Amino acid sequence: MKANAEIEAGVMAALNKFNKTYEQRDMEGVLSFLIPDPDVIVIGTGQDEKRIGIDEIRIQLERD
Repeated sequence: MKANAEIEAGVMAALNKFNKTYEQRDMEGVLSFLIPDPDVIVIGTGQDEKRIGIDEIRIQLERD
């Protein structure tokens, strides 16, 4: 299934906003993109970069 132009534009806008927030080192801004669930998972590029829960994700972001 291919997304229509409106959906594609919305997804790209969200990704660009996330990237800009990350580049600005805005911790709370980055975390605002994630669901407030204790089981939320972020997987980075490193072998040791699987984080579960906001507290672990916050530690990873501080390390980054």
